[in-house]
Amino acid sequence: MTNGWPTGPGRPPTKATGPLSFCPLLREHDIAIVVADTAGKWPLLETVTSDFAYVRLHGDEELYVSGYSDVALDRWAGLIHGWRSGEATADGRPRDVYVYFDNDVKVHAPYNAIDLAKRLDALAG
Repeated sequence: MTNGWPTGPGRPPTKATGPLSFCPLLREHDIAIVVADTAGKWPLLETVTSDFAYVRLHGDEELYVSGYSDVALDRWAGLIHGWRSGEATADGRPRDVYVYFDNDVKVHAPYNAIDLAKRLDALAG
């Protein structure tokens, strides 16, 4: 705990005054927002609020079931590369990025993770 706030990845508070109004509070206390791709079931918040980014990929089109297309993996690779390099962070500082694939009903997760890692290696040069 830091100043009474838990550290590490967190879910947004349930009471907010507007879209993403809680992000400055998360940044102030170095709490990572969970960037969760839920196949459109819940809002996707693509923002970094801590000294690291935490990404959960639950399926491209169907929650927990579908794999990620090449187009989708390219998009995620671009976002993650931007966070890792600092090009896509509000303060320009690079971040460590932790990605967890949870689209494992049909065993897509390990293959998608390998494909994403290859894309990130190519972007890093």
